[in-house]
Amino acid sequence: MIGGIAVAGALVIVTIAWLAARARRRPLSTGVETMVGATVEVVDDCQDRCVVRYGGELWNARTPSPLRAGQQARIVKVVDLTLWVEPQQD
Repeated sequence: MIGGIAVAGALVIVTIAWLAARARRRPLSTGVETMVGATVEVVDDCQDRCVVRYGGELWNARTPSPLRAGQQARIVKVVDLTLWVEPQQD
């Protein structure tokens, strides 16, 4: 009886360790790292600072080149809560 409980406990521990190891190998699915390279939509015309839509939310953005409302842009970096974007190359 005690041997069966020990075996069952060991199987549970091995399964948990295997699941944890598998989860560590997965690529990131949240956070700033996943935002870089993503596409955003420009909400208003802008020269330097503007508002963009990313993931259904509005974000403040900075850009080195002028952007038009409705234009697609790519996130190049994230600083605090500001997205740095550049025009999407077609």
